[in-house]
Order: sequence, then structure tokens, then C-alpha cells
Amino acid sequence: LDPAGNLFLSEWYVERIRRVDPSGVIRQLPRVDSPNGLATDRLGRLYIASNHAHRIIRMDPATGRLETIAGTGSPGVPVNGRPATRSPINGPHSIAIRPDMTVYFTDDCRANRSDARTGAIQTVAGNGSAVFSGDGGPAVDAGVNACAVALDVVGNVYVTDYENHRVRFIDYVTGRALVPAAPSAVQARLGTQLVGESTNYAGNVT
Repeated sequence: LDPAGNLFLSEWYVERIRRVDPSGVIRQLPRVDSPNGLATDRLGRLYIASNHAHRIIRMDPATGRLETIAGTGSPGVPVNGRPATRSPINGPHSIAIRPDMTVYFTDDCRANRSDARTGAIQTVAGNGSAVFSGDGGPAVDAGVNACAVALDVVGNVYVTDYENHRVRFIDYVTGRALVPAAPSAVQARLGTQLVGESTNYAGNVT
């Protein structure tokens, strides 16, 4: 949902993005290659994880204008500190946006952010391996099969660890996964912790 109450839907296989306005009218938006996760910012702009294009794309729904904000179009490991538009990413899945417009997204076994102020990319969780590891330690050293990403009101990050059937909690402030903490001016190393897991009768995570 955007601030005006418009609902956005992605259809990955047929490469469609649709907007449903508050009155229920549906409209197709400009085509984006393999649109996966969607998110909106406080200005109503739409962010799209373009999976096969290996990019995060920002769209102005009013004009249809598209702009790459992360990724080069070639798959690869994000290069920390490099401008996000000059760093490769690999098959992005999900997006979350902070109020300051910093963009968080997951790609191949990592969670990353593109800093709104500097435009630089940084991996915040994941060592590139999908094999579970790293609870209680620096998140960048953890094995995480990263899929969806979400943020809470104090800046902590949550990542679904898909094949490991977990939700991983990243304490952005203290660097250790204990309980969500209020923001501070000092940001230490990141940590991870299992915060939730349940299994239904079919063996699926819920």
C-alpha cells in the first residue's frame, strides 16, 4: 500500500504490475522484467525487486518513469561501499523501506541496504551460504537463506530464512540479538537470532 491507499500487485510469471486504487479500479503499470517483491516510500513511489534483471527499480506510478537504484543487470555479490547502481546483486526477492528512504532488500543468501544519503550498498546479513549458522554473532557472518525482509519501528531487521524454516532477527543498534532496542547514535556490529518458528501439519513454515 502507498500513503494514498493504492494497492500494488506483482505477477512474476507474466511480468505484470497492477495498481488497485481505493475505489477498486485496477490499472496495469509499465512492464518490469520478473517483478518480485514490492514496496512503497512515503512519497508514493514504487520499488520493485526485478529478479531476473538483478536490479532494484523505482517507479513513479503517476508517470511510469523507471529508475534503477541498485544493481547493474549482471548477477554477482554486492560490493560494500560501492554506489548501489554500480554494484552487482543477484536475483533480488523482497524490499523494505525506512522512513528516511534507505532501501533494504534480499538477494541470494544475503540482506542488503542502499543508503538513502550516500547511495552506497552494504550487506547487513548473510555470508552467501544458505546453510544455517551464526545465531548470536555478526549477521554478515551468518548463513541465511534470505527471502522476505521487514523492518520494525525502531530499525531492527527481520529476514525469513526460507529453507531453514526460521525468522532471523537482526539488531541494527547493539549488534547482538537479545531484544529489539531503541535507536542510538552508536551502531555496532550486527547480530542474528532465531525469533520464531512454527510448523503446520504439512511441514511448511507458517
